[in-house]
Amino acid sequence: MSDSPTPTPPVAIIGGGIIGCATAFYLTDLGCREILLFEQSGIACHSSGKAGGFLSRSWCDDVDLESLARMSFGLHQEIADTYRDLDYRNMCTYKAVTRTTAPKRRVKKNCPNWITGNVCEVKMIETSDNTAKVSPKQLCEKLIAVAKARGTKIIYERVVDFNFDGDTVTAVVTSNNGSSYDVSKVVVAAGPWSIGFMKFHFPKYRLPPFRAQTRAHSIEITPHLTGKQVIKECVFQYHDEGSGKNDPELYPLPDGNVYICGEVDYTPLPDHPDDIIPDIRKCDELFRQAGFLGDAIRKGTVLKKQACYLPGSPDDVPLIGYVPGYPNVLVGTGHTFWGILTGPGTGKVLAELIVRGKTNEVNMSFYDPKRFVFY
Repeated sequence: MSDSPTPTPPVAIIGGGIIGCATAFYLTDLGCREILLFEQSGIACHSSGKAGGFLSRSWCDDVDLESLARMSFGLHQEIADTYRDLDYRNMCTYKAVTRTTAPKRRVKKNCPNWITGNVCEVKMIETSDNTAKVSPKQLCEKLIAVAKARGTKIIYERVVDFNFDGDTVTAVVTSNNGSSYDVSKVVVAAGPWSIGFMKFHFPKYRLPPFRAQTRAHSIEITPHLTGKQVIKECVFQYHDEGSGKNDPELYPLPDGNVYICGEVDYTPLPDHPDDIIPDIRKCDELFRQAGFLGDAIRKGTVLKKQACYLPGSPDDVPLIGYVPGYPNVLVGTGHTFWGILTGPGTGKVLAELIVRGKTNEVNMSFYDPKRFVFY
């Protein structure tokens, strides 16, 4: 009698954000059941849990992200149609221009009734056919819950090393007393930590230096609404104070509160997501600027002040695919502020590369890590 074939070791995914969760989800969609997802803190503990969740079908057109963004926008709709308990809402999107010196305007027809402040211009820039809103943390939790039900295991340990056979990774080593897990593939999806992680653990893949990661600030408020006022649209505010322009973004949350983001800076990335703290002054400034839209915001109550880092790359284009020099290591990172929009698409592409060896979903030449191989 012949011996039974040796089981193929699991696929290891490093990172429990939108890309890690989506990769696990689509791997299980393709029949892969042996998956280990490593996360040192918690699912969607960083950017994927603090993002606004704005989606656009066409705002990445005519740039490198176009095919990935359009494909992923459709995947968001598919996921929402399948899992009806998710917060997915098609929304109109408005542009609002405010100034400190502008006279208060009367609410006009076709203008959101809560915008009553120092507004020079308000207009709809996208219909609900082309823009939408999700709750990113809820989405991540749903994707990984489905993947877990199909066999994925979550290991809440920090990955600190790898075992190799030549340039092929054979095992993942964690901070739990050097625990070792045999693996067949590795997917690095550690958000803004991905670049530093690869430089340390996979040094044959040389990436050019690039600027510090962007720290983005956001707040959540309970708006002060009167009468029939209701906030049900996304608003991109352009606020001019003479000394400079700022661009807060406002998104309604499913509980009636409002998410506001905008202020950024460039500070060193902490080693652990739990160590990220916001610059309170920037959060306060966000609230002050957004208040020029009207009393609904200005008289609102701030519930949360937070910050997260946007995953970058040397050319601000995502890195998706096999890492040169390491035949079983893949990466998915560098999506900056479009990570939630492109997360499902990136996860599906990575899953297809692992299971099928190719993908026909997008033009991979834009995102292939090989573009830096000659650096």
